[in-house]
Parts: sequence; C-alpha cells; structure tokens
Amino acid sequence: MDVVAGFRHACLLYEGGEVWCWGENENGQLGDGEFGTNVYSTVPVRVQDITDAVAIGSGWEHTCAVHATGEVTCWGDDTRGELGNGEKSDTEIVSPKVVGLTDAVDVTAGHWHTCALRRAGNISCWGSDHDGQLGDGHVGDKFDSAVPVDVTGISDAVAVSAGGEHTCAVHATGEISCWGDNWLGELGTGEAGNEFDSGVPLKVTGIDDAIAVSSGDWHTCAIHESGNVSCWGSNFFQQLANTLEWPAEFSAVPVSVPDITDALSISAGFRHTCTVRESGSISCWGSNIGGQLGIAPEDWFYPEKPITVEGIDDATAVTAGAGHTCAIRESGGAFCWGANFHGQLGHGQDSGVGYEKVRVADIDDAVEVSAAARHTCITHATGEVSCWGSDWRGEASSPGGTSDTYSTLPVKIAGISTAIGISANQGITCATLESKEASCWGFYLSIYLGSELTTNAEGDVSPAPIKWPDVSGIARIEAGGSHACGLHDDGTISCAGINWHGELGNGELTSSPSWIPVRVIGIDDAVDISLGFTHTCAVHATGEVSCWGRNDNGQLGNGKDGDKNNSPTPVKVKGIADAVNIASGSLSVNCVLHETGEVSCWGSNNFGELGTAEEAGGIYSPIDHLSVPVKIEGITDATAITAGNYHICVLHETGEVSCWGSNTTGQLGTDDHISDDHTPIPQKTKGITGVTAIAAGTSHTCAVSNDGIVTCWGWDEDGQLGDGETFDNTNSYTPVRVFGT
Repeated sequence: MDVVAGFRHACLLYEGGEVWCWGENENGQLGDGEFGTNVYSTVPVRVQDITDAVAIGSGWEHTCAVHATGEVTCWGDDTRGELGNGEKSDTEIVSPKVVGLTDAVDVTAGHWHTCALRRAGNISCWGSDHDGQLGDGHVGDKFDSAVPVDVTGISDAVAVSAGGEHTCAVHATGEISCWGDNWLGELGTGEAGNEFDSGVPLKVTGIDDAIAVSSGDWHTCAIHESGNVSCWGSNFFQQLANTLEWPAEFSAVPVSVPDITDALSISAGFRHTCTVRESGSISCWGSNIGGQLGIAPEDWFYPEKPITVEGIDDATAVTAGAGHTCAIRESGGAFCWGANFHGQLGHGQDSGVGYEKVRVADIDDAVEVSAAARHTCITHATGEVSCWGSDWRGEASSPGGTSDTYSTLPVKIAGISTAIGISANQGITCATLESKEASCWGFYLSIYLGSELTTNAEGDVSPAPIKWPDVSGIARIEAGGSHACGLHDDGTISCAGINWHGELGNGELTSSPSWIPVRVIGIDDAVDISLGFTHTCAVHATGEVSCWGRNDNGQLGNGKDGDKNNSPTPVKVKGIADAVNIASGSLSVNCVLHETGEVSCWGSNNFGELGTAEEAGGIYSPIDHLSVPVKIEGITDATAITAGNYHICVLHETGEVSCWGSNTTGQLGTDDHISDDHTPIPQKTKGITGVTAIAAGTSHTCAVSNDGIVTCWGWDEDGQLGDGETFDNTNSYTPVRVFGT
C-alpha cells in the first residue's frame, strides 16, 4: 500500500494494483468519471480501468500511475500537456497511455508537469516547461510538451521528484541534480532568482550521500545516508525548520533540519514537509495553517522545529499535500489530517480544517457479509455495521434513505455498535446483537417487528434500527423476503411477518401477518436456519433438515414431486442426516453443507443451480425442479455455502470460491458469460483467495478475505458492489474491492 497527496486530493495504491482517490475533482483528478466545478468526493472512489498499478504520483490537479508493464497512464488536468498522451484535454477518466513509455518504474507529478524514472536510470518528463522543469535544455511556455522528452545528462538516477515548477533527482552516487524554477533557490546551487532558472540538471551544493529527495512547491528536502535531513529553497513558512534567522526568506544551499537523525522517507508538500522515522513516528515542519502538522492551527502556524505527530508510532509511509497530510500505518489503513474543505481527508466529511488523525474510509476489518437483491451489508470487527446499494426503503440506512436513494460506497448504520451477525434481504436488514437481541431496519417493519412500531419515518419504513419486540436469547436472526426468523439459544425458532404460505411455521396459513414473533411448531434443537422469500428451513442438531412454507418448486424437499402443497408446519427433507449448514435462495432453491464437505441441493433448477442439466451442443439445458436433494459433483471440501436467486457459491478449505447456476450479470465471478449464461458445473471465481466468508444476493456475490477486505461481483444496478462506480448496468464479471465506510 502507498499513498500520495496532490494539491487538494490524495490517492491510495493497493498491492492488487487498484488505485482509489478522494478530495477535489474539478479537473477529473480522481479518475472516477466525474468532474466539474466544486465537484469532490469525501470518500475514496476507484480509478477506472486501473488494475495493475505499481506506483502512483499526484500533482496539482492530475494523477498518474505506472502499470506493471512499465507503461504510464495519467488523468485530470491537461492544460499544459501534463497527461503526456499527445493531447491537451482534461479527462475525468483514465486517459490514453503516456506516449512512448514502456519501461517506467516510478512516476512523480508537479504543478503542471510530470516525470517518470525509467528502468535504465534515465528520466523523461512532459507538460509545462515554463521554467525549464522538463530538463531537456529548454525554458519557456513554447517548449511545453504533451509527450515525454528526455532529461539531459541523467543516466544513473535512482529517484526523481517533481515540485511546483522544478524537478530533482538522486544519482546512484548519492549526488542530487535539480532543474527548473530557481526563484527562491529551490535548485540548491547557491544562486537564486528567475534569471538562474535552468533547463538542464544542475548539481546541488554539498550533497553526495543522498538516499531520497522530495520537491515541494518552492523548496526541496533530502535524506542523507546518516538519516539526517537537509532542505533548501523557500522559508516563508519555515519549510527549512527555522534553520535560518527569521525572517530569512530562503536558502539557495542545503541547510540541516534540526532534531532529525533517523529519517526513512520524506515528503515535501506545498508549504510543509513530513518524514517517517525509524521508530515509526512522523515529524513535520513548515506551515500549519490547516493543521497539517498534526497540531491545532491556533497553537503554532510556523513552529520553530519539527513537530512529532501524536498518536502515530507505526507509520510506513507519509505524503504531504497543500494543507493536508496522509500516512499509511503498519497496523492497517491510511490516516489523514489537516485542511478538509474539499474532502481531502477521505473520511466522509468536508469539515474545514482539523489536526485530528482520521482514518480514510476503508474496509479491512469485515467479519461477515450478507447480500440481498439490491443492497449489501457487513459486520465490522468493532461490532459496527455498514451497508451499501439500494436504499429505496431504508434498508441500507443511508442519510435520507426513505425514497429512491442509494449509495455505491458503504455507509455506517447509526445506533449499531455490538453486532455479531447480519442478514440482508429484499427491503430489510437485521442484525444480531451481543445482548442476544435483534434489530432491523427497512421496509414493512410493522409486519416484521409488530404493531408497537411508532418510530417509523414513512409509514412502514424506518432507516433507523428498531428492536424485535419481547424477544431475547437470539443466537442469530435471518431476514427473508416477507418474514424474519430468530434462532434462539435453546434451539427453538421464532418468526414474524407474512404467512400466506405457512412460512412462519406456526401451523397456520393466513393472509394476515403475525404482528409479533411466533414459535415454530415442533423444533427445539435447531442449530442453523435459512430463509427464502416464502419458505424457511432449519438444520437440527441431529444433522437432519426441516422446511416449511411454500412448495411450488419442491423447496420443502420432502420427495413428493407431484405434491406442491404448502406446509405451515416443518416437514423433514428426504435423505439428509449430516447437514451442518443450510442456504436458501431468494426464491425456491435450498442447499446444505454436509459434514463431509459435500453439498446437496433441491428445489428450483431454472439455471442449473442444482448442478444437474442436459447438455446438447455444448449448451446446458436445466432439467425441471427436484423435490429431493442431489449431490453437487466435484464439491468435496466446502466449508460454507450461500444461495442467490438462481446461483449457488461455496467456500473451499483452500480459501477459494466456486459458483454455479445463473451468470447473467456475472454473479459467478468467472470473467465471462458461461454456457448461454448458466452452468450446472461449479466454476472457480477468479482473482480471490484467502476467503473466510461468502454471501450471495439475488444476482451478485460478495466475499470477506482473511485480511478483512470485502470484494463483490455481479449485478451493480443499484451500487450493491460497493466499489464507488456508477451503476448503469455496470455489472462486474470479476471481483471488485468494496471501499469506504
């Protein structure tokens, strides 16, 4: 993971190669397909079409990434050709690749220019050449270049950094060369003034042991082999850490920064600089007008010496923007502080200025995931719950979520802090709490929760969680399409909701819903429950399975193919004696996980979800529904199972995922359409390993990995994949990372 800060935006690079950005987006520098005046995002959004990045750089209002292939792509402001694609046209999405680069290893961006370090040690730059910052021997606007030009006389560079209007590079010898603007001595040659701007690299005075360099707006800093730090250039805001007698405006030669002897990495921003130290702490100096030094702005605007940022002792990277700072921590996640007028702290707010370290909205602590038709929810290790996708009736509980609202990024559910389980279904979400109680939110809550409901926001709608009435001792609650059931500690089951088909299991078939939870008849040893839209199933402690409710497609599994009668009381599923878990699809399919790791399914088979079909000419034609369980061929090591409308997925002991059935929206995660959009043969989901939990929605699927990260794939019409993308049929046939809280 790496983080870079531009003027008013920042970006994260993940090990998998994806890039996520947040903050100002007026010129498309976030790369998410949106831009315009006063447009910004307070949470990270995924850069489109970047999946193999190995390095990133952020400039004034543009961003660039190096691909694993050595190619470079840039997006955002292109006023001076800083995107390097041969044009001068802003782009809100990833633009054509930089012309002619196939061997880049790093990229760095300044105000209006960009430079790439190439594999052989040479450097190429493009964009503005107003002050000679491209380093090709020219100075002046007429030499601006929308394609890369080679920097003169450098063939042994090991690092490069683009500042406001100057650039510096570290040689393999430890020397540093700089070129471009020298108004305030930022080239470090001993001279200052625009008459000393240089279109070719010049050696910095007195440095021959540098291991890193970072160019700010009008100043430059370097780390020596000893861990000491030297800076030169502007000192208007104490960027040189008060090494000069105030009010000295600049130094044209390097001066030593006091109290820093163990620097590991460094980042020079607009008017401040920060460094990561061997201890994992961060020290910053320079302007603090926005709180970017990690202290209150009203305390010191320009401190006399470097300030240690409180509360961080495990930093692995730091980046300084215009008025904000961000860091990566070894314990996990990115944290930012400072100016936030444009959401550049990335935590979901645009709160002005602040010196408190806030975590960039991210998910890396997910424990459980549940997917419904158009929304998805997770439980965090903290006990909190986040949801994303459709909020038509408050089921995702996003702000104002009582109309046609949605969120393509996760939103924390207010009032839930002790969840130990989550269940999402069409229009409703329920959480099991540590207190052995249950809370639900969404649609038809007066049916699910009883007539005592009085705090609903819009008739039967409440985006705020409401407790199940008079019910305790709940080990887990499950939400169905029209009812909800709670599994109690004593093995009994309570259900509430619509009972047209007997799905409450209390012996009645009635058009009147039950306003309070009622006990299911004849079950006192349940260890697992699962709800379809209009039927319910339970696993007994004996390994047997019982189902009740609707039976039009054999979903009760009683082996009576001609009998489509619904049952208001539990009936035993035929031939199951060693089940450990059960999963019910939204409509009419059920699957059990056996003790052996095998899987059996019964019920509807419209798309081969029972693993059985007839093949003709390479095309699978599903046979009719089955009222008795059938084993799924090839599955022998499953540890978890989940069912959507017409697809099934299992988690293998290896941490891989296999799915079968319908693939019309990519819910199998196989990267393509399969066998006329369906297959009865389990297919491995591409690109994910180390999975610990899975959940299938109507037509999408999600997984939690062992590092707490969530990925989803399939249908995304309402943003249920949680990747920040717009959702005009942008389904994903491969897993995408869920981002933001």
